[in-house]
Amino acid sequence: MHDEMVSELMQLSGTDRAQQHVWRDTVAQYRKVANEREDRRDDKDERWRQEYQRRQDAMLGLLRDQIDMLQRLVEVQEQQQDHRLPLQPLFNSPLSSPSSIASSPRCPRT
Repeated sequence: MHDEMVSELMQLSGTDRAQQHVWRDTVAQYRKVANEREDRRDDKDERWRQEYQRRQDAMLGLLRDQIDMLQRLVEVQEQQQDHRLPLQPLFNSPLSSPSSIASSPRCPRT
């Protein structure tokens, strides 16, 4: 009887060890899959972050170019104004002023 119990215990402990081994393998496989999934997610996040940064840099470059163009347009306008003859006052001018034209009587059209 004692030998049977010992034999049965040995058999059960062997089964337990085999089940533990299967369990450890299952847990290790799960961890491996989870780590690979996390690594893929991290890689995807990093690619997205790099693409976002690239787009931000491109947008800033375009804005700088627009600022440069606007500054040059302002410079050109300032240069044109410097080379333009100043407006002369219309004192003693034979031309009618807008206010005298507006107040003059109108001839009816026939």
